[in-house]
Amino acid sequence: MVTRSDSEIFNAHWKHMLSAPPSSPVYIIDDESDVRRSLHFLLSTVGLVSWPFASAQDFLDNFSALEPAPVLLDIRMPAVDGLQLLAVMRERGVNWPVIVISAHGDIQVAVKAIKMGAIDFLEKPFDFEALDSCLQTAFAQLAHLNDSFTARNTARAAFALLSPRESEVIKVLMGGVPNKAAAHMLDLSVRTVEMHRANALAKLRVKSIAEVIRLAAAAKLGPEIAVRHDQEYAQ
Repeated sequence: MVTRSDSEIFNAHWKHMLSAPPSSPVYIIDDESDVRRSLHFLLSTVGLVSWPFASAQDFLDNFSALEPAPVLLDIRMPAVDGLQLLAVMRERGVNWPVIVISAHGDIQVAVKAIKMGAIDFLEKPFDFEALDSCLQTAFAQLAHLNDSFTARNTARAAFALLSPRESEVIKVLMGGVPNKAAAHMLDLSVRTVEMHRANALAKLRVKSIAEVIRLAAAAKLGPEIAVRHDQEYAQ
C-alpha cells in the first residue's frame, strides 16, 4: 500500500520535474484490486490520470478506444499474463512504453520482458523512486514516439501530392542516378526528367534529392515511394 510519506515524496519530485502533468493517462493492468487502488491514488496526487484494468483481456477488449500511453503491467495474471500481452502488443505493432511489475519477478522473466519491448521491470513492493524514474522515461519515450508519428504523417502527406510520373522519377533519382541516365532508364527526355524533378521538389518543399531521402526516411517509405496508379503515366 502507498503511505502518506510515499505519496509526499513522489508528489514533490514530480512537481519539481514537470511544469504540467502529461496529458496522456497511465494504464494500470493488474489483477490485484489493492495494487490498482494504491497506484491510482499515488498517480492522482501529481495530477496523473490512471485507467485501471483488472486483466490483460480487459485491456485488449477496450484497446480500440485507448490512446497511446505508458502501461504498468503485472506479469503474473490468470488467463492472459503480462508476457502474453506484450507478445500481442508486439504483433499489433503497438510500441507504447510498458513497465512490467510483479511480486514474483526473477531475472529470466525480467530479461524476457525487456526483450519483448518493456522499458523496465519493477518487483513488488517496488521503490517509488524507481517507479518515478520509469514513468519519466516512459513519458519521454511517448513524446518521442508522438513526434515521430507526426513527422511520418506529414512526410507521407507530402509524398501523396506527387503524380505517378513524379514519384517514378524521384525514386530513380534517389538511387543516385544522374538526370541523363534517369531519362534513358525511363525513356524520357532529360528536360522532362528535370521538369518532374523540379515539380516534385517543390511539392515536397525541399531543395535537393538528399533532402528527399531524409524526408522518405521520416515517412518510413524507403525506396517504395513510387505508388503506381491504374491510369497511364502522363508525360
